[in-house]
Amino acid sequence: MPVATRKLLAGLAAVVLLAGCPAPLVPKTTLADSPTAQGAYTVRGTVSFQPRYQTQATLGEVANAATVSLIDAVTGNTVSSSVTDASGSFVLTFTNFTPIDGKPYVLEAVKGLSVGGQPNRVGAGVVRIRTLLFWNGGWQSLTNSTPNSGISVSVYTTALAAAANLKQLDQAGLVALINKINPTTGGFTEAGGLTNATDFLPVVNLVSSAILLDQDPMAAISLASGDYSFANPRPMVTSVTPSSAIPGTNLTIKGAGFDPIDGRNTFMFGDVPAATWSVSADRTTATVAVPNNAVSGPFSLMVPGGDVITIATFLGVRGTTGKYPGSGEISIPYGMAMDSRGNLLVSEAQIGNRICKVTPDGTVTTLAGQKTAGYLDGAGGSAQFFSAMALSVGANDNLYVADTGNQRIRKVTPTGVVTTLAGDGTWGAADGPAASASFSMPQGILAVGDVVYVGDTFNHKIRKIENGVVSTFAGDAGQGFEDGPLATAKFSGVAGMCRDSAGNIYVCDALNHRIRKISSGGTVSTIAGDGTPGFVDGATSSARFFTPMSVALDPGGNLIVTDGNNCSIRKITPAGVVSTLAGNGTQGSADGPNADARFSAVAGLAVATDGKIFVTDLLNFAIRVVVP
Repeated sequence: MPVATRKLLAGLAAVVLLAGCPAPLVPKTTLADSPTAQGAYTVRGTVSFQPRYQTQATLGEVANAATVSLIDAVTGNTVSSSVTDASGSFVLTFTNFTPIDGKPYVLEAVKGLSVGGQPNRVGAGVVRIRTLLFWNGGWQSLTNSTPNSGISVSVYTTALAAAANLKQLDQAGLVALINKINPTTGGFTEAGGLTNATDFLPVVNLVSSAILLDQDPMAAISLASGDYSFANPRPMVTSVTPSSAIPGTNLTIKGAGFDPIDGRNTFMFGDVPAATWSVSADRTTATVAVPNNAVSGPFSLMVPGGDVITIATFLGVRGTTGKYPGSGEISIPYGMAMDSRGNLLVSEAQIGNRICKVTPDGTVTTLAGQKTAGYLDGAGGSAQFFSAMALSVGANDNLYVADTGNQRIRKVTPTGVVTTLAGDGTWGAADGPAASASFSMPQGILAVGDVVYVGDTFNHKIRKIENGVVSTFAGDAGQGFEDGPLATAKFSGVAGMCRDSAGNIYVCDALNHRIRKISSGGTVSTIAGDGTPGFVDGATSSARFFTPMSVALDPGGNLIVTDGNNCSIRKITPAGVVSTLAGNGTQGSADGPNADARFSAVAGLAVATDGKIFVTDLLNFAIRVVVP
């Protein structure tokens, strides 16, 4: 067994019985047997359950009292038992009892959870470890043949005792196990019909699991058809409903193996524990009350032993903002899009120059590109980008990229193959065949099937790529501000775009600090913003933005806007009202209730079908999630 495994097991399950000595870290026990004038046999010692659950006070609360017993291994009768005091000391007195030479006995220590202030309460979960003792003018055990020396109780002795019990070894088989465990290494010298591979090592692992879950190894492990198994496995989670939590309401978690005993499970909303929950009689359903102070983030189940079961890598909590898992692995996240499988596709501006994929479980991989800036088509990490910014997913989950520093529009397949869709790499405004067209720092993109619209930022216009040809779609009259027909409309610093089901296109007119609309009939109008940089909610005509960067539609038909220099997420209703969803115009970095959330230079945006809003927070190097 590897050294690391031995150390782990020793730390999990060490119960030490000592004759009047402080408990050492290595679980060794010496039992002093003292015949008295009355013929009784007295054993004195100390039981010390090494501390576990250092980070879980409620789960780690165990009774001060531990029950210590000497049991006849053949009949199962308890010869004597005692309960330790607050210091762990005990005295076993055997009145009218004389141990029989060669006969096996069980020495075990049991410590129960303190539930409701009642130590060792009947029905409470227990930790039980044991060893086998044999009398031969003094006590021998699984770890010593010299009487009264080196008697240890550990996960290893417990495993061997459990295997012997399940295999129903006779007295001769039990006696053969004397001194067959090395108390230092935990190694087992095969004897009594038990082997390392099929008996000892499998049961060591099962005993460790049982103790981690504060379960009795002697009851939790079973043997069927020659195979040992754990009768009470760690909880399993199959679903959580609803998908977003609402403080003050309940979540329903489906699965198996939830522990109904109070204090055995702790459901965690990030760092916030749930105060109340219940478990169904068949242990397949847990109903958890969402705390009022819960925030968006990981949702997990802590079980005895400090083990953590991840239920959801990110659970949105209504009205809060949280950090998406894995986002810290992306350098300066800028553009964002979501594919049909719910993966987030994120561009790294400047430092990173990659296109990353973030799966719903928070796993980050490189879809295409490399840290070195450049221009190169190819597959995956062989391709190069130069400060790629806006992203949009089109037909068949193909990703379209505004490769801003390269003055090009690129296409990335779901498998990461990169090709150039349009642009010759020069700074310009030439229409025509895609390969010879030119752009000026494009920072907006919108894919509608196989047609791609480009926010050509410093040409202050919207371009269209269709069937290998680039044309000017809107804003050919030069920089400025003008509503009206496509050809005479004016923009200033076109950025992000989105499209509704009726074919209308919404545009972030960044340097005009407005949100514009291009109707399906070809007319440009202003949806919100009075043109003055600022931070004002209210009617769309008087509302103010400060460099809006991206726009998207939510399931309710509202426009969601990343208001770049206001470091806020804004909403525009179909009725024409602007409000702030998260942030307050102050730069910072804080999760929590949406009104208290702080961002730094928000840019990219994606809205999920359930209404969650994903935002790239550039200077905080994070993907943030706003749950309205």
